[in-house]
Amino acid sequence: MFFRQMLRTQPKQALSAARRFSTEAPASKSLVDRVKAVGVSAGKAAERALGSYAEPLVYNAKVAGALAKQVYITEKLAPPTSFSTIVSAYQKIFQSVTSPTWWSHTVPAGDWKKLVVYGAEAVGLFSIGEIVRTYG
Repeated sequence: MFFRQMLRTQPKQALSAARRFSTEAPASKSLVDRVKAVGVSAGKAAERALGSYAEPLVYNAKVAGALAKQVYITEKLAPPTSFSTIVSAYQKIFQSVTSPTWWSHTVPAGDWKKLVVYGAEAVGLFSIGEIVRTYG
């Protein structure tokens, strides 16, 4: 659209701009390659920093991803269709967590126990993944 309009009013400048644009396209490709290289080097640095923990963490992340995918497919889940639904959900969570009255009702009611159970389930799933990986 920009080049068409420019062609009508200033044809010589439009052609030179089009030439510049076409010669700059390969430079953006090299930028993508540079970004990929930085990502790979950052991943390798993280792997070196984690040491022997890197392999189990990556494996557990893959197991969790596969499990989440199966649940997503089985339960026929879908992301929210409107942005306002997402915003209202996070607003509700933020308002609850920042409210002292929510904490004063949640802790005595024992709802914190649900969080502990969910955490234990997550650890159990990762442990099962490790057992399957080790002996499978």
